[in-house]
Amino acid sequence: MTQSNQNHTPPNSQDSDQNHPEPEATDPPAEPVDIPAETDSKKVDQLPTEPPRQPANNSPIIVGLGASAGGLAALETFFKNTPPDTGLAFVVVMHLMRHHKSSLSELLQNYTRMPVAQIKDGTPVEPNRVYVIPPNRELGILNGRLQLLELTQREPAMAIDSFFRHLADDQGPRAICIILSGSGSDGALGLKAISERGGLVIAQTPDSAEYNGMPGSAIDTGLVDLVRAPADMPPALVGYVQKTDFSVEGAKLDEKTLGQLNKIFLLLRADSGLDFSRYRPNALFRRISKRMAVHKLSNLADYVDYLRREPEELTSLYQEILIGVTQFFREPEAFEVIKTKVLPALLEQRPEGRPLRVWAPGCSTGEEAYSLAMLIHDYKQEVMPGLKIEIFATDINPIAVEKARLGEYPGVIAADVPEPFLKRYFIKQDQTYKLKSEIREMMIFADQNLLKDPPFSKLDLISCRNLLIYLKTETQRQVLALFQYALKPDGFLFLGSSENIGDFADHFTGVDRKWRIFKRSGSQAVLPPDMEFFHYSDHTPRLGADHPGGARGPAKGSQRDLLEKSLLEHYEPVGILIDAAYNILYTYGRIDRYLKLAAGEARLNIMDMLRPGLELHLPSAIRFALAQNESVTHRRVWVKTNGDEQFVDIIVKPVGDRPDQPLTLIIIDKEAPAEAAPDEPAEPPAAPVDDGADGRLQDLNKQLAVAKSRLRNAIEELQTANEEHRSFAEELQSSNEELQSTNEELTTSQEELRSVNEELVTANTEIQKKNLDLRWANNDLHNLLSATDIATIFLDAGLKIKRFTPAATKIVNVIDTDRGRPFNHIVSNFKDESLHQDLKHVLGTLNTVEREVETEAGKWFNMRIIPYRTLENVIEGVVLTFAEITAQKQVEAQLRRLNEELRQGRDYARNIVDTLHESVLLLDDTLHVVTANASFYRHFEATSQETEGNLIYELGNRQWDIPQLRELLEEIIPQNSIIEQYDIEYDFPDIGRRTMRLNARRLNRPEGEADQILLAIEDVTEQGGE
Repeated sequence: MTQSNQNHTPPNSQDSDQNHPEPEATDPPAEPVDIPAETDSKKVDQLPTEPPRQPANNSPIIVGLGASAGGLAALETFFKNTPPDTGLAFVVVMHLMRHHKSSLSELLQNYTRMPVAQIKDGTPVEPNRVYVIPPNRELGILNGRLQLLELTQREPAMAIDSFFRHLADDQGPRAICIILSGSGSDGALGLKAISERGGLVIAQTPDSAEYNGMPGSAIDTGLVDLVRAPADMPPALVGYVQKTDFSVEGAKLDEKTLGQLNKIFLLLRADSGLDFSRYRPNALFRRISKRMAVHKLSNLADYVDYLRREPEELTSLYQEILIGVTQFFREPEAFEVIKTKVLPALLEQRPEGRPLRVWAPGCSTGEEAYSLAMLIHDYKQEVMPGLKIEIFATDINPIAVEKARLGEYPGVIAADVPEPFLKRYFIKQDQTYKLKSEIREMMIFADQNLLKDPPFSKLDLISCRNLLIYLKTETQRQVLALFQYALKPDGFLFLGSSENIGDFADHFTGVDRKWRIFKRSGSQAVLPPDMEFFHYSDHTPRLGADHPGGARGPAKGSQRDLLEKSLLEHYEPVGILIDAAYNILYTYGRIDRYLKLAAGEARLNIMDMLRPGLELHLPSAIRFALAQNESVTHRRVWVKTNGDEQFVDIIVKPVGDRPDQPLTLIIIDKEAPAEAAPDEPAEPPAAPVDDGADGRLQDLNKQLAVAKSRLRNAIEELQTANEEHRSFAEELQSSNEELQSTNEELTTSQEELRSVNEELVTANTEIQKKNLDLRWANNDLHNLLSATDIATIFLDAGLKIKRFTPAATKIVNVIDTDRGRPFNHIVSNFKDESLHQDLKHVLGTLNTVEREVETEAGKWFNMRIIPYRTLENVIEGVVLTFAEITAQKQVEAQLRRLNEELRQGRDYARNIVDTLHESVLLLDDTLHVVTANASFYRHFEATSQETEGNLIYELGNRQWDIPQLRELLEEIIPQNSIIEQYDIEYDFPDIGRRTMRLNARRLNRPEGEADQILLAIEDVTEQGGE
């Protein structure tokens, strides 16, 4: 019978399907050697090595944040508490309305000093920045660059799961994801990918989330490392990054580190019974380092002490190591090879009635085992519909096995399962897919330690992908020998693309070089002597159910020893150990001769598995042995085995020393020759009897034959009734499936509605934030308009009043109830009645009108009319502003009066100067002529055009260029000197030799203006120069 699953730990590689640790990186990976297809190569491949890893780079650690309904508040709290210089990069993925412009980046910018930007295709990720997904897109990442992808048409869209899976593939153990508020389960599958690669998973505490569906689904996976409120996440995040050495995968472990790791392995073995020392140390060190970082511990010795103090951490570390990496139809090309090359070879000329036996060790949560089941079922429906299929799927992790047995998976598997298979083999249930019974009935799930428990035998196919690369070299050889032993001649072995068969090239023939599919050769299968499945190499104490670590299953060493001790007294027996509920605990020998597997979900209850013959004797013997606590022996019991009939001896013996947990050992001894017919079982030789006794014996034999016949008929009737019951149950199941199928459309509609509702909630949250901002803007605008003295009136495109400032009521007769009224209905106080025409002109031409208007009360305003433009540059009316300029107008009138008075005064002074007999000139500070009186023009025969603006020395062909005059004039302003009664005699070209008497002084001007010189010239020639 099926035992429990293999001793392996989770991978950190994306193409691994088992529960096994990530690969060791102490040595460079060896180049795998391919065996050509359909050849019997003698070349010895190197043993499997870890898959190559990308070199570490200096790119920032990327934190993916997934949020939906209620997520904006969580993001606000998160970023307000996140320092701007952590060196991390943050990528925000939210459920947004597909065709609605999002302002998420603008909203988040209000909460952080880091730059926030909406993602464009190919955006490189830089530290201390926040990137936001745009609407109607999914997000990927490749080599540190964000890639925008077309949004899938499935409902609901799982954008968070999609990005987290891409992030895990691109960044490996450097990836970090955070699940925030939201309904549904988006992110649950993606965080599994992050955890599988050794990244950090954080979820929001459900009680702090506005919608706890997404955080709750994340926590239910059991893969969340930290559960925190949004305000507490940043410190934990920064602490984790500071304590984590992301280069550990490439480091060679020193002796001190290896010594501490061995201590941890001992603690794990004492707690779980599993020996992790058979794995490569680096493969486990990454997982252990992650747990250390979560607890902010920096060295292994401290972590060893912590494990001793906190037994619960042993459980967490155990589960961390056992995280399984699996996916439906991982690497579809490999499954296509199975379909085209392996299945035809297995089913070709297959005898009728011989089942197809498949083993998937390390099945984790069952995705790959179910993938094989669907592929085989689909193929056999065409070529051999009646073929019975038995798929044994085992794993060391009972929690994973239990999930696999349920056959229920989140909705995001639709991205991995081919659509025809999804429709044919799955039933849609709310947000999950459940495999139909026709597939689940093919599966037999069980716990199994591959390195200790007996293997299955006579197998047609073993699928064990990417387990060997995580084991030490010697352990790899043992597992390959085990597979060779378990396969039938011409059976097939399906390994991971980074694995090969090493020293076993003589025992396997290559079928496909790329996808590592091998066919067992005809060599004899010999189980290696060091594979002692029946013995425990360690005798460390196991934790009971009352211990925190006991949840992983009961201690089985004592049961195993008990069975071994009892069976050693017999020669080649078949042994079965059962509990009080008749459940099989352990088996020994070829039990398939006497037990058969019932159809449907695998149940290891011996009462359901007895072959014909044993069902008459064994149940009553078991009940008697348990009730009386005595051994029961039946000799020469007829039993129908696999196509044969034989007699066996049965011994049913109570064993164990715990009355509260009674165990029963069933020993079926070596087969005896079939000397009697089934209906006439042999009896011990009878003692001599007389004729009367002989007659009596014949009567008894006849009565016994009749009783046997009646019993046989009763059994047949019971079997018929059971068949009818089974048929009725199948019909009921079929009806139930039809009902479920009928409800699928409703379920899909509900999911679409939930998805739309989620998007609406997000959009509504954004709108609420916008409304808040708008309210503040309105308040600011209201206060601004109330505080300003500028009267403003807003009119719509129909020239109806929308709003106005309080100052406008002093100019136009408007009140609050006038909003919505046409503006031309309102009586204005302006003398000019062309206002309405101006409004139409602006609305029609979009040109601004600006002019001054006067009210009946004599007040003046600067009126300005401009088009009302929206942010989208749409004209939706006009805006009138009235700035009062009455005071300005009064000042202008006063200035006009003063200017007029000044002009009159200037004209009066000019007339006075023009009546003087002497010539008068007004010079500026550079001795240019500003003006001259009429006497100067008349006396020296000059014009104003020739005089004003020119240097005095240049007048009249430089006739005034007199050195004495130049010297005197140039000293007047700097020295504030005065020229009085100074006579100059000079030959003037036009008027002859004349004597001129000069008087000059400085005229002071207002501050900021240059001083001037007033020069008076009197011709005293006739007076004789006196």
